[in-house]
Amino acid sequence: MKLSVLVPCYNEELYIKRCIDSLLNQTIKIDEILILNDGSTDNTLSIIKEYELNNDNVRVLNIENKGLTAGRNTLINNCKGDYFYFVDADDWVEDKCVQHFKDKVSEKEYECIFSPCYKNNKTFKTHSKIKKNTTKEKYCIDNLTYVWNIFFKKSFWIDNNLSYDEKYKMFEDIGAIVKIMIKLNDAGFILEKSYHWTTDKNPKSRFVFEKDKLDMAIGQMQSAFIDANNEFKGKNPRYVNDILAFLLSININYVLFLSEGISKKEYIKKIKKIEKENGMIKFPKSPWKFMFFILYKIF
Repeated sequence: MKLSVLVPCYNEELYIKRCIDSLLNQTIKIDEILILNDGSTDNTLSIIKEYELNNDNVRVLNIENKGLTAGRNTLINNCKGDYFYFVDADDWVEDKCVQHFKDKVSEKEYECIFSPCYKNNKTFKTHSKIKKNTTKEKYCIDNLTYVWNIFFKKSFWIDNNLSYDEKYKMFEDIGAIVKIMIKLNDAGFILEKSYHWTTDKNPKSRFVFEKDKLDMAIGQMQSAFIDANNEFKGKNPRYVNDILAFLLSININYVLFLSEGISKKEYIKKIKKIEKENGMIKFPKSPWKFMFFILYKIF
């Protein structure tokens, strides 16, 4: 069962070596490490080309800058593995990451295999709620917010026509996540943590929310909500509601803490507007309960 590790990168010269070294230092050799340079203007391309020259399992794709959404689609369409696994360029994995995957997939060829992770070298509570009796519904509602650190069976992705909508230039995971949750029937779980999610390098420079970006994010989430309803056709509205409520809460959490020039009152107003337009999305009405809901889900 071949594995492709997919690494999209843009101007990551300070972090990409740590990422690639962690992949090359696995206890089991990765079949393919496919790295996409999305038109970087720093030394990222020269660094990854050197790795390609010196390692037979490293392959580099170099494209003009199209954004992360198009980049993820390009990587998936060009990888050769039976499974693929996204690692962001500023993140890294421990040396038994692939070993844990191989052990799990030897039990059964699951459509997706999930595992917990670290956030800035500390256990990430939200993404560590994996136990022996974890169900895919429980995990998806509580944890599935990003596509990295998930082992996807490529045939599952292709057979269900999963892809990223390239018209969205931010929050590219949201639409794909909802479709994954809907289509997923067979999930496996790894109990050991191997993935290190790095968010402390300078979060303000990565997530600065202005009004137009917030509206774009909300628009994408509402589109994902409509897609989810169309897919479910009323079969499981509670599940859809929980998915979207969680995804909305994550992004509202971001904008509340990392926004510029937008008041909390404006965000609450937007929430009410979303609730009115999509009657199945409900948030706690009390501001204190609302904040507790967000903090509980995120932290």
